[in-house]
Amino acid sequence: MTRQKIGLAAALIVLLALVSATAYNPADLQKLLETNACPGCDLSGADLSGRSLAKANLAGANLTEANLSEADLQGADLSEADLTGANLERAKLGTAILKGAKLDGAMVRHADLQAVKAQNVSMIKADLSGSNLGGADLMHGVLTEGTFMATNFTGALLDAANMQRANLTGANFRNANLLMANMVDAILFGANLQGATLISADLTGANTFGAVFRDAVTAGCKGCQ
Repeated sequence: MTRQKIGLAAALIVLLALVSATAYNPADLQKLLETNACPGCDLSGADLSGRSLAKANLAGANLTEANLSEADLQGADLSEADLTGANLERAKLGTAILKGAKLDGAMVRHADLQAVKAQNVSMIKADLSGSNLGGADLMHGVLTEGTFMATNFTGALLDAANMQRANLTGANFRNANLLMANMVDAILFGANLQGATLISADLTGANTFGAVFRDAVTAGCKGCQ
């Protein structure tokens, strides 16, 4: 076999591997659209943009690289689902269950995540800029190196959450619970932490220029003003 043919064969193998890695199961997609339930299904790379999936059961589903932009997922069960690299821009996820879900590298800009139950969620390097997480439960969540510019965390539960090196510029943490939260080296430029509970939180090395800490509870907090 010539070198050219060998190279072509190798490239084809890589391409097929990439395609199969994000290729959803058509039967699973059909099941979801017909029953609004497909727990544990393979929907990787599926186009579900704008779909009405309110209260859908997608627990443990593989939704890596899926397009869920502007989809209605209010009240949906996405616990333990894999949404790595998924597009959830402007999606409606209010009151959805995201316990243990994985949204690493996901695009979730300007989405509605009010009152979501997302304990132990992973959002490493995810972008939730401009999204509404008011009243959300993100306790023990991993939000490291994520982008949360102008994100609303009003009244959210972020106890023991890891936001190390996250970009939280202009984020609103008014009355949020950040007990023992890790915000080491985070960017909190212009953030609103008014009335927030920061007991034993760690803001070592964080950029807090212009941040508001009025009425915040900061006992034992490292790096708080």
